[in-house]
Amino acid sequence: MIFADSRGACLYWGPDRIAIYNEGFAVSCEGAHPFLMGHGFAEAFPELSANIDPVFQHASTTGQAVNVDNIQLFVNRNNYLEEAYFIGQFIPVRGEDGEVAGFYNTVLESTTQVIFERRRQVTDSISSILPHSIEQTLSTFARCLQANPYDITAMLLYTFDDHVHEEIDNLFLQSSIAVAESCGCYLGKANLETSQGGLVPLFRQARQAGRRVVLDLEDDTSSQYRGLFDGVTWRGFGERPRFIVICPLTVSGELLGFYVQGTNPRREYDDATERSIAEITARLELRWVESSSREQALMRQQLAERRANETENRLRSLAQNAPLGMYQIGLDRKIKWANDQFFDITGHDRSRSDMEHFREALAADERENDRKIMEDLLGGASRTVRDVRLCRMWEPSIHGKEGSDEHHAWILAVTFPLMENGEVTSLLGYVTDISRQKWAENVQSRNAALATDAKRRQEEFLDITSHELRNPLSAIIQLADSIIKSVETEREVVPDAWSKIINEIKDSASTILACATHQKRIIDDVLVLSRLDSQMLSISPAPARPADVVASTLKMFEGLAEKHKIELTSSREDGTQELRHIDRVSIDASRLMQILINLLGNAIKFTANEPTRNISIVHGIRMTMPSKFETRFGDLKWVSPVGPKQLTLAPLGSAGAREKLYVYYAVEDTGIGMSSDDMVRLFQRFSQAQSKTHITYGGSGLGLYICKELAQMQGGGIGVASRQSEGSVFVVFLETEAATASGQLEDQRGVTTTNLNTADGETYSDSPSTNSFSKGFPLGKSAAKREAASTEPEGYHVLLVEDNLINQRVLAGQLRKAKCTVTIANQGEEALAILEQSTYWKHDIIGNVSAEDGLKPISLDVVLMDVEMPVLDGVQCTRQIRLLQSRDVITGHVPIIATTANARQEQKDSIFAAGVDRVLVKPFTVDELMLSIRELIP
Repeated sequence: MIFADSRGACLYWGPDRIAIYNEGFAVSCEGAHPFLMGHGFAEAFPELSANIDPVFQHASTTGQAVNVDNIQLFVNRNNYLEEAYFIGQFIPVRGEDGEVAGFYNTVLESTTQVIFERRRQVTDSISSILPHSIEQTLSTFARCLQANPYDITAMLLYTFDDHVHEEIDNLFLQSSIAVAESCGCYLGKANLETSQGGLVPLFRQARQAGRRVVLDLEDDTSSQYRGLFDGVTWRGFGERPRFIVICPLTVSGELLGFYVQGTNPRREYDDATERSIAEITARLELRWVESSSREQALMRQQLAERRANETENRLRSLAQNAPLGMYQIGLDRKIKWANDQFFDITGHDRSRSDMEHFREALAADERENDRKIMEDLLGGASRTVRDVRLCRMWEPSIHGKEGSDEHHAWILAVTFPLMENGEVTSLLGYVTDISRQKWAENVQSRNAALATDAKRRQEEFLDITSHELRNPLSAIIQLADSIIKSVETEREVVPDAWSKIINEIKDSASTILACATHQKRIIDDVLVLSRLDSQMLSISPAPARPADVVASTLKMFEGLAEKHKIELTSSREDGTQELRHIDRVSIDASRLMQILINLLGNAIKFTANEPTRNISIVHGIRMTMPSKFETRFGDLKWVSPVGPKQLTLAPLGSAGAREKLYVYYAVEDTGIGMSSDDMVRLFQRFSQAQSKTHITYGGSGLGLYICKELAQMQGGGIGVASRQSEGSVFVVFLETEAATASGQLEDQRGVTTTNLNTADGETYSDSPSTNSFSKGFPLGKSAAKREAASTEPEGYHVLLVEDNLINQRVLAGQLRKAKCTVTIANQGEEALAILEQSTYWKHDIIGNVSAEDGLKPISLDVVLMDVEMPVLDGVQCTRQIRLLQSRDVITGHVPIIATTANARQEQKDSIFAAGVDRVLVKPFTVDELMLSIRELIP
């Protein structure tokens, strides 16, 4: 039975009660196991014999089982005599002679439950303390602790007053248990900051740590404190505990005092003991705060009562002389009281108290609403705040100004119910004359509307100017490009007599193209300047590769460089190992490209006629702002001020701020160079190095000024170094941070693209291999291969939607020369009709084309959609196409490239929002268009 019993069980057999027990019983008698096995009870448990012998005797005498419930026993285990409680049975077992020969004992230890309940009763009694004064509360708290002498063998409770001078005692003993005044740990008062006696050093330690300090009296490191507890009359078992716990009492970071407790000497200091002490201190802190709040409330109440009479007279005087009108309305709907200002502001007759007469002072359309509001308030509604127009007129003191004529007077009326026992007894309120504010709001609204309208008209003017300038430029550039390509294609098959004429035609077309490109740069500079002046230019950082921006910029000038036999090179300066691995940074690539275009264009312009024609772009990344920059022309001269003006780095997808970095680009040429005096005027608006520079080299004097502004808007700066007849170097740096994005560049719409679109219209390719622009590689060597690749047959079928007949004819011709099939629509409705005849249309549902008609649907590849068109414009047409796709009338995704002369970012964003895949800003070349088509269509 013993070894089959799932409980702890033991058989005590014979007169010596020899023990035989199972594994479960071995756990309960840990201190006596394994000695107990085969030995008598009294031999193994000498400390328990006195308590258990009567149980054995009773069971033997009566022959009945004896139940024990939570019997307290002290078991020698864990190397000390431990307080324990057990639930069990002693069942007499009879031998062969019928007499009781032994006892079958089952046991279950209940120590944890008994001690938990004992401690819980203390915390419950603390929780039930009613709010009184702080002294009463702390005294009651001490009485609650008296109920558990076993776990709280001694106690000290101190209060702390931080309002006294630091050199005066601020720590006061409030109550104690079992600690006499003669004990070393007993201090009636002390200074927490300076005292060294008693437990004060431990108090400072607990305050600094912000948590309880546990003092182990048996530890050698605590020997200096052990003698402080000599003479303490320890409660419970009368033994000195091993552990003393010091707890700081705090609320919202404010120190209230300290609680010191001696623990149970016959129990370990375990998690349960720690939780019990934490519960005691938490409940004490709560009761303490409640009592403090109650004391403060009583003090405030007494103070209020003392001052009530004085305050009432004072308030009456203030109300009577207040700058606003005050009033009280009774349940009879009459004015019970009002100050003079009420009558002055409203114009109400002082001799009349009825509200109906008061409403005659209000504008006619306000009266019914006022009556309804008053009835709602008398019915218990909450307070109302409203602007009320009066009958009387108000004239501003400003004469001869717009808006200075008479206006209706206005008041701000606040009315609220006065409640007693849940019932409304009267209405209180006040009125303020706000006629001047209403008049000012009126004037301000008119001014704001005028300013908004002026800005809108300014934006419209810039948009119209941009549109009207770019549209014809697009045709000019495409025609000139077409002439050059036609001449290149046909020059070998024409007679020699025509070759000179053809060369002249090519030269003329090249000149037209160069002039148009120059005109476009001037237009771009003027439009950027207009946006800078109007504060309409935005900076939008996004992940980008610095090398890609260089590559895209250099590709634009490849042909011009070859024409003037200029060698263009690019390279990256290797920095530290850490910076060498940074591939992407957060920059506005389009704005950076605008800067590089201006710098590179100037470098080519001033180098084209020199005997040595070399231009290089060196870029890199630094950890600090490049305040010094050495060049072959000497130290760089920075334009002042250098630093951020309005840059805010956009978040790049990961939490936390990144380390600030600086990306820089140096454009160096072997051009004509400049003197020190020339460099002073460089970065000013409408200013060039010399007054006659524009006559020889052209230009508007805006490019470098715009470069400076764009650099400073991005937290950076620009500088220059130069020598006459040797060349110049321009260095621009931008504030940035490392970007975590990988793969292709993502634009702000989240669409992966390889184009960098500037805010003012240019579209530049981001696609050349990084190997094409490796360190020191001349760009001209790969031009022929790329030109050959660009003229390969494409075989695309393009739906050209364009209302301008010139642009339509020119672009269609260019596309056909690029081996494309072109179908033309004059506006959006015609485009939809053509789509209905295409393979995109689901002909078994809707459409005029079907297999039964014997007509083959048109196989379109891409739609080239102009934005500004009559009848149905490009944005509306795109929305219709995407709607038909969502309804499964059009199957698959129709690739759409929008073309527009509207270059502002918000305009492009609205075009993207309609559902287009790409935006090309006019003017553009057919090569740029074909590049976009190849990127868009697999």
